[in-house]
Amino acid sequence: MVIRNLNSIGIAEKLKRNISIIQLTDDDGLEPELVKRFDTLLDVEKNYHEMLNTKHDLIGDEEKLINTV
Repeated sequence: MVIRNLNSIGIAEKLKRNISIIQLTDDDGLEPELVKRFDTLLDVEKNYHEMLNTKHDLIGDEEKLINTV
């Protein structure tokens, strides 16, 4: 609920530098659709990465994270 109420357009407008987004496809804390929508709002150089079959906590998936970026 909190994530849905954030002003993602306002945040996107404030970003002035390169950004990397790492989306976890099984994220139960931040829905992948919201992150993809946020990515489309960014008007900066960006990199979008998805970590397949990975949940929000990343515990045990640290090596997978490093290999993703």
